[in-house]
Amino acid sequence: MAEQPRVPKGQPTGGRWSKPGGGGTRGATSTRGDWSGAGGNPSALSNKEREERLEGPVAASEILPGGISETYKVTLEDGTVGNFKVDAGKNMARGAETEVLAWEVAKIVGMEDMVPAATIREMDDPKLRGSYAEWMEGTPAKRVRPNKMFGNSEEDLQRAAMFDHILGNGDRHDGNWVINDEGKIGLIDHNIMLGTPQPYSQFLSQVNAELKDKPVAPYVKPYIDNLDKIIATVEKSGVSDSEGLKIKWLKQRVRRAKEANTWEDITGEEGDLEFFESREDIGTDELMAELGDAWKDA
Repeated sequence: MAEQPRVPKGQPTGGRWSKPGGGGTRGATSTRGDWSGAGGNPSALSNKEREERLEGPVAASEILPGGISETYKVTLEDGTVGNFKVDAGKNMARGAETEVLAWEVAKIVGMEDMVPAATIREMDDPKLRGSYAEWMEGTPAKRVRPNKMFGNSEEDLQRAAMFDHILGNGDRHDGNWVINDEGKIGLIDHNIMLGTPQPYSQFLSQVNAELKDKPVAPYVKPYIDNLDKIIATVEKSGVSDSEGLKIKWLKQRVRRAKEANTWEDITGEEGDLEFFESREDIGTDELMAELGDAWKDA
């Protein structure tokens, strides 16, 4: 018999931890047109306000099926709905930390409109620690018609693709992004990122087919301009490894994007291993100087 998910002990706020409520999809539904669940539209809130509303007491919860992380849909007493991912410890995914890291990087590069706010917190039991992220309302891409699955904004599609490329997200399959009623892309589940030199995912592969001849320069600029902040954020998050490979690969992906002319240069498979094997790791200051000079000449 498969091991059953843990259920939090004690409910001082009267919350109910229940089995799945039928047909739900992790981090996405198709009932509303904003990204915020029952807690109001986050676009009308500051980043700080979005984070603060994730700290309230629990009213109700249910275990979500599927995925490699133990995950709950949690409603707070003020009506805020979110996705609680239990901290898995030092395993491959470190899902709780990466969910928060994705949000922290999103704030640096201006991706808050597509990435859910997230924080680390405990849920009723001190032993049940994890990330709690905004519930992004929308329809999973796999349930959207093929001509609608990338939303209605080519600019947003390119911003989302660059975010995944730089952070090395190789797990963006068609259940891990949603499209809301207004055609907006929402990126959910950042469980596996920073783990490979060059990420391959269903999302990036299809982006290559959609955008392969489009220039990438405008979409890499926020990562060049803020590379030192991004690296410091990764290091602070606890997601980086002792050998420094994740930071090395992140810097190389930024460099690759800067050297690319089109999306096909980034997401195409040809020459990927040669690209990473031919570039030794260099210091952040040196890379910043190199990218800065190159950007001025672009």
